[in-house]
Amino acid sequence: METSLSTQPVVATEQSKLSRTFDFNLEALRGFAAIIVVWHHIIEHQNRLDPHYNPTGILSFNPPGHLSVLIFFVLSGYVIGRVHLQPLERKDIGLYIKKRFIRIYPIYIVTILLGLLVAPGSYSALTVISNLTMTQSIIPPVIFENNPAWSLNLEIVFYLLFIPLSFFRLNIVAVASIFGTIGIAAIINEFYQSGGYALGFAFWLCGVMLARNVQRPVAPSFPVMVSMLFLILALKDFNLTIWFLGIGKFLANPGTIEVGFVQVADLSNLPYCLLLVVIFASRDFAYRKYIITILLLLPAFAFYKRLHHLESLQNRSLILPACFYLLSLFVYFFRKRLEGLSARIIHRLSSTGAWSYGLYMIHFPIISLFARIEWFSGTATTFTVRLLGYIFLCYVASYFLEKTFQPWVKRFFTK
Repeated sequence: METSLSTQPVVATEQSKLSRTFDFNLEALRGFAAIIVVWHHIIEHQNRLDPHYNPTGILSFNPPGHLSVLIFFVLSGYVIGRVHLQPLERKDIGLYIKKRFIRIYPIYIVTILLGLLVAPGSYSALTVISNLTMTQSIIPPVIFENNPAWSLNLEIVFYLLFIPLSFFRLNIVAVASIFGTIGIAAIINEFYQSGGYALGFAFWLCGVMLARNVQRPVAPSFPVMVSMLFLILALKDFNLTIWFLGIGKFLANPGTIEVGFVQVADLSNLPYCLLLVVIFASRDFAYRKYIITILLLLPAFAFYKRLHHLESLQNRSLILPACFYLLSLFVYFFRKRLEGLSARIIHRLSSTGAWSYGLYMIHFPIISLFARIEWFSGTATTFTVRLLGYIFLCYVASYFLEKTFQPWVKRFFTK
């Protein structure tokens, strides 16, 4: 059916808005980060996928799940910043909250209920209520069977803080600097929770700053994107930027490595989080080529320091991150020959971004269910079979949540 002349401007406006706020390459980054989180939880939480077997040697490599969450924070801030380039008006606030609620809460509540269902024991009423209302981590803990939900509480806080920040047209750089300083000071003084919120919001605002200040498009470079993906996998073992930020002396404080919140040490990863979003968003900036090269080569110092001794080569857990780093360098410096292959990799990954939130939320309740199944367990074979079944169930569940359940909820609330 032909589009009438009267509707053409509306269609054009919607297409322009979609092209401004949706990027398939960013979806590839989002999907890859979600996969890393799943991989991380399989290794980090031993005996959950297979109650009587854990991978050893080279297969015991634990990918950077926490870094992936930091990427999510910066990416989330970037997307919100792109969608809301203009300050929120009073009439916009209700719609802004409604859209965030529809996107986040329906899938969230399904996974929370599933987590409670597969839990081997019961939780207190306060814990259940706090998790259902997304106020977990403030006082009661996160339901363990929904372990990744700790970040959703922070995400909701960031969404709400953005409202007065945008409405009153506050300076993003100044606010990010203030929250970053407060966060560092709070963590150093052992106020870990409040410091984690403040520092996390500073990370999130850095994404907003990118959206507002780095808008000049550049042709996408798929080999550079693939190179950065390999770099992500190596950063946890070979990141040295913490030395150059001059805050290494604070790392003796155990609060800077408190798991579950944003940490002072995470500042070493912030340049990479920002670089990843800019590269996958295909945005240009001053000295782009030189900054990419410097940040790519910087881990080489730690690479050499950790591997130049012969005894270090016997640490099999370093084999995969070392290979990932070498692959990152190879793809980057031979990128002209790898354009076609890299484009296919990114295009494949972009489809995972469409159901990455569902995957992020559903994978831990599913692995908690596997932990309760004692039979067919205890060998490399059982682990492999369980892994294949786990991957299949995570894919089916997350695809259903994102492609069937979420659209139904959206239609219900937008009638």
